[in-house]
Amino acid sequence: MAYTINRTDGTIVTTITDGTSDNTTSLTLFGKSFSGFGEGLNENLIKLLENSSSTSAPSAPLKGHLQQVIFGTTRTLINFLSTPDRHSN
Repeated sequence: MAYTINRTDGTIVTTITDGTSDNTTSLTLFGKSFSGFGEGLNENLIKLLENSSSTSAPSAPLKGHLQQVIFGTTRTLINFLSTPDRHSN
């Protein structure tokens, strides 16, 4: 049976069929009995620990996604995704 993944407000993010994974978001989501679950889960945890720290935008941000952008060693910006297609600082 497929998993339907919902946001807090009830809207559907994606549906994941058994034995597959999904990259609709910046994290990999897993269907029931996905064989690469352990490695993918651990990589998701590392991404969360890194707090999406990067010099480029997330590959698949969700509305409300926070991203720390580091430029060199002296300047740090926090980006907040306010709409699905636009970043604000």
